[in-house]
Parts: sequence; structure tokens; C-alpha cells
Amino acid sequence: MAKVELKLTQRLKTKLFFDDEDMDFDFQLFLANLENHGASIGEIFNTARRIDTKNELSWKTEFVKEAERVEALAENCLKKGHRISAGDAFLRAFTYYRSAFMAILPEEDDFKRVYHKSVSCFRRGLDAKAKLIPHEWVTIEYNGYKFPGCFLKADNTGKKRPTITMHNGGDSHSEDHFFMYGQAAIDRGYNCLLWDGPLDTGGRFYEPDATYKTFGRKELTGAYRAAVDMLIARPDVDPDRLILTGESYGGAKTMFNATIDDRFAAVIPNSPIYSAPKMVRFMNENLPVFEGVTKEESNALLNKMPFFSRNTLKTLIWYNGFDSLLDWIPAAEELFETDCKKITAPFLAMYSESENTQFREQAEYAYKHVSSKIKDIIMTTVAEGADLHCQVNNYAKSQQVMFDWLDELLDYQVEK
Repeated sequence: MAKVELKLTQRLKTKLFFDDEDMDFDFQLFLANLENHGASIGEIFNTARRIDTKNELSWKTEFVKEAERVEALAENCLKKGHRISAGDAFLRAFTYYRSAFMAILPEEDDFKRVYHKSVSCFRRGLDAKAKLIPHEWVTIEYNGYKFPGCFLKADNTGKKRPTITMHNGGDSHSEDHFFMYGQAAIDRGYNCLLWDGPLDTGGRFYEPDATYKTFGRKELTGAYRAAVDMLIARPDVDPDRLILTGESYGGAKTMFNATIDDRFAAVIPNSPIYSAPKMVRFMNENLPVFEGVTKEESNALLNKMPFFSRNTLKTLIWYNGFDSLLDWIPAAEELFETDCKKITAPFLAMYSESENTQFREQAEYAYKHVSSKIKDIIMTTVAEGADLHCQVNNYAKSQQVMFDWLDELLDYQVEK
């Protein structure tokens, strides 16, 4: 066995602020929300400078403190009728609560409170800016389950528009995607559905029973198709121009969804994980917590990991309803082992230069083996400043790649 490495997996090569790789990745992830008024350089760097990396509570403490300060500012602006200032401040408060959430374990009292504070600030931010950000709060219903979502509208004209639906990554929430692709979609005349479904972190807060133990292949298929059913029932959605995308582990969900629903005009996984078990086994080579050990050995090694890596994996256990990390590969074998040949829609595979080799290999394999007549593969690079996992250090580049490809594929340009 290779030397044990107490970290998740390679998602970046160049650190910006923190020595811990996973901590620095998350810092850069939320720094990306600078786009679309989701963070301030001064606020987020001042907060980072206050963090004592030797104290596991410090990240949460400092980001909650900043979130509460900015949320109070938003409340004051709203009382005075300054809706744009209030909306921007609420969106920044969302980012800081969301950052704090990354450092809270599921068994902590703050886990649920901080999650819902982040969601509340996001919702209030969009509502305060409703004239600039047309949107509706929607619900995807399936078999008695109700999953919350936000339907971002290209405009309020009621015209049928191309529409994107997004899958969340392993540790992302639906609100994160407003900053990644949501506002960019509106700017380009696309609708965009953000939602927290089964096997998503946010989904379990609303539907605690929606875990791997209850959502097998049949149930997941039903929930994903219900989201599309909801979209095509809307008069402002063009059913012939539905786009499916997802980032990180959402790439695995995207690949799965593309094989069980033929209503998509384009499929864009970022990154295209066609075999989640293969990805997890790759991680297991240097971090043997997923296979080949006992539950006790897995948990013991997990508890030795740096705080951010440990917290990410414990949250993954929680939202999936696992008993331990040993459950991940068997569950993924049922759901996220995709036959690429079943994908026939136009296909764009996206990945980044500084990701681990599995992301590159799976992207290249998926590109080669999908049955799509129209297909492309694009790697974003260090030279472009877009080399981190899912281009979190350069959303502008990620948006340009995806939407330019879509505009050309669909022969679509928003009216001036």
C-alpha cells in the first residue's frame, strides 16, 4: 500500500492563503463568490487573517462573527429602503455563514442553525434584488418527498427560454451555484434551476429519510425525472432546449441522469465522473478509509485527518445516511457506475489541469465513449488561472466555456 496521505484528494496545486490544502481550497471556493456580490475582498481576507489554524473552532467562530456583522448591516439597509445594498449584504452574509458551515461537524448544535442561516440570507438577498434577479422559490415533489429549489428566470416576459438544471457536488449546496452559473445564465438569457435533492447535503435537512438507504436507482430516477417534469410544465421553459450540468460529484449525478432521461438537449458534466467507485478506490490507495479495512480502522484513520478533510467526510457520511465510509463504494456501484454509451445528447466534458489524474482519465474516457454525435472536451489550465477543481478560481472562464459552447450548439443569443 502507498504511504497514507491524510487529505481528501488533489484539487489544487497552488495555495493562496492557508497551508492546509483542503482549507485553502475552501477559502478559494468562497472567495470565488466575489463575482455577483457574494463576498468582499476586505471582509473575507480580514476574516481569514483572524483565523488561528491551530484552533479547530477558529474558522467557524470568525466566519460566523463576520456573517452576523454583515447580516446586521443588511437588516439596517433594508429598514432604510436600500434594497440593493441590503441584497448585496445578505448575499455576502450567505457566503460567510456557508464558509463557517464547512467547519462544523454534523453532531454539533450549530450544524443545523448555521445551515439554515446561510439559506435564509441567500433567499433574502435574492428577494431584495428581485427586480434585477428574477426568480421563484419552487418545490420538486416525488413520492411524498418535497425538495426545495430556486428557479432563476432569464426575464419576466414569459417567453420560452433554454433552461439549465444543476446537480450539486459532494459538499456543495444549491445556493453555491448561483455564483457559479446562475447569474451567468440570467445574463445570457437562460433560465436555471438550483435545487437540493436526494443525496445532497441540503436535501437531507428538508427530507431526513432521503438517503442511500431509501433512494436506490428507481427512487433516484423518479426524483430526477420529477425535476424535469416540473420544468417542462412551465410556460417559460423551452422543453426542446433543456441543459443538464453538475459540478464535482454532481458530475457523477449528471452522467447518471443523462442515461435515464432522454429529454436533454445538452449534457455538461464538470467533471464527468462516469465511475464513482473507481474515483473512490483511487482515493483509497492513499487514504484507506473506504475499502479493505474494518469499520473501526476506517473511523480511527478518519479521526486522525486534518480538521477540514475529516469534517468533509463526516458530513458526507451524514447526508448519505451511511454507517461509515465503507458504505460509499457499494452505494456508488448501484447508482453511479455509468455506461457512457447510453448518453446520446450533445456532450461537453469539462475538467481542470490541477485536479488529480482520475478526473482527467474519467473525462477523457467519457468523451471517447459517449454515443453523442456532437461532443467536445475542454481542460481549463494554470495559464488561464482556471486550474482548480471545477474552475473555482476562475468562474468567469468556466462560464465563458460552457455558455459559449451552448450558444453555438443551440444557435441562441439573448435579445439585446
